[in-house]
Amino acid sequence: NVNYEQGDDYIKYWTEYAILPKRCIVYNDVDVIVFSVFEHGYKQCSDDPMGTYIVPVPLYLQAYLQQKAQDEVDQGNDDYATPDESMYAECQRQVIENEEYYLQMGCTDGTSQSLSVNIYSDNTCTTRDTENGFDDANIDVSDIQVPFKNCQ
Repeated sequence: NVNYEQGDDYIKYWTEYAILPKRCIVYNDVDVIVFSVFEHGYKQCSDDPMGTYIVPVPLYLQAYLQQKAQDEVDQGNDDYATPDESMYAECQRQVIENEEYYLQMGCTDGTSQSLSVNIYSDNTCTTRDTENGFDDANIDVSDIQVPFKNCQ
């Protein structure tokens, strides 16, 4: 995006935008976050968005956690540590009672406003391992929840 008022070499940074995560849905068998992008200004996240996009949950979560860590550093909090649960932004192998499972963040079953660690049977975290129709693990990830419907 070139802003000629700033010169043709001007680069827009993400800090110049507001992001509104709307919901977490399963789209084409992939857990994705639907979000809108707004330009900062007087009516931040209340005017028309520049666009609405979908991104796989792990990719969105990694970017969200990196931005959160950078915000903490920018505010002088050099002691900030990314929560341990952030490891589930990537596919993680777990052996439970001699059974091999793979865990990764995805949408919570039954709601579009929350994330959970989902259980998969393959090392690419694409084949859901459902028990009684659910694929959520009982792992507390409240420290890394995306603030759905909250402008950032």
